[in-house]
Amino acid sequence: MSYQIHKFANLFPLMSSGEFTEFKAKIEQNGYDGDNHPIWLYDGKILDGRNRYNACQELNIEPTFKNYTGDDPIWFIIKENLERRHLTTDQKGKIGLSLLPYFEKQAKKREATHHAGDVYGTPKSAEGKGESVEQAANAVFVGKTSLKQLKYIHENYPKLYRQIGTEIVNKKGKKKEFTLQDAMREIRTLKTKEKEQQAVQSLGETDKKLWTITKDQGIIACDALITDPPYGILNEKWEPADLENFTKDWAVRWNKCGADFVLIFWSQKYLWEGRRWFDESFKNYNFTQLLVWHYPNNKSPQSRKMFKQTWEPIFFYRKSDSQKQILIPNIDWGDGLNDFDCHVAAVPQSNFKDENMKQHPAQKPVSVMKWLVNTTTVAGETVADPFMGSGTTGIAAIQIGRKFHGIEIDETYLEIARGRLSVYGK
Repeated sequence: MSYQIHKFANLFPLMSSGEFTEFKAKIEQNGYDGDNHPIWLYDGKILDGRNRYNACQELNIEPTFKNYTGDDPIWFIIKENLERRHLTTDQKGKIGLSLLPYFEKQAKKREATHHAGDVYGTPKSAEGKGESVEQAANAVFVGKTSLKQLKYIHENYPKLYRQIGTEIVNKKGKKKEFTLQDAMREIRTLKTKEKEQQAVQSLGETDKKLWTITKDQGIIACDALITDPPYGILNEKWEPADLENFTKDWAVRWNKCGADFVLIFWSQKYLWEGRRWFDESFKNYNFTQLLVWHYPNNKSPQSRKMFKQTWEPIFFYRKSDSQKQILIPNIDWGDGLNDFDCHVAAVPQSNFKDENMKQHPAQKPVSVMKWLVNTTTVAGETVADPFMGSGTTGIAAIQIGRKFHGIEIDETYLEIARGRLSVYGK
């Protein structure tokens, strides 16, 4: 005789094929202990023991059946499966979401009873009071917020929901579980890009006068040159094959921009070579200081053979005849900025979102660029960036009342920068 599976049993996933093969082999070797591990039936359907039932069927073993006669089978199936299964938090969360309709139905029954005038007492099977989402979350030992997020994804992004708890290959070619947090990050990215596209379509004439972004690499007159050029440490298509000649070429050309200050993000690896290349190329400028962007956050170590890198150098050059001062204007948006030679990142690299959502592999937090723009220019002056990337320097400049001219030869990043400036360059 074959049995159907009860809907409560299907709340929990079956064993994988590998797990089931191993499980069946143990039964074949050690025998089936029906007294301690029966197959439980409820309403004539299998409530618990699907894997045991399937193994017995394949091994031609007569299984032992018992009928569940308790008050609430949902708590029985949870108790029997939740702790003994090797389930991740996200898998438990998806089970909790499957339980939610049951708790909502129970809540409606209680509400109907209450409105009928009866004295209402919470059944023992409900195991505590609280709203349906909280009950479902508590039942599977996950956070209420996580369950709400799963519910939101299930209703609005079903494809992403199906991926949660499955194995994927990440950008580095390594296998990993696709988690709830991975899904939430993808949703934030989708929402941000949608918002940026809408902003581009509604871009006003006033905004267009404040910033220009282009593929044209012509030199323009500016008050400050602030840039993060390629410097040979990333495995990206835009990294130059000959870093020295590439660096000297653009530096010589921009030596004629007339800016009072030139600030260049660089790498520890080529720190000493970079200083020499810039000294030789920026003939109209004098090296002033080495500034530091410090990011004491969750950045992973590049190698266990060296100390964990938590800072990047910024070369600071001053035009030879410039007397301009480094100041922090006493206005509202200057709060939290300073004229120190070191800036501590306000945004952890692993948690970029909104204006700091990472869309470029070398993207910096907006606060870093605001620090440099704020101290080297005043309202109305022009900031130029010949290696604009996703446009962070422009966002910082426009937010604090400067004009911006950005250059980016990659069409994809040019469009990303246009969207980000349209949304956040206000």
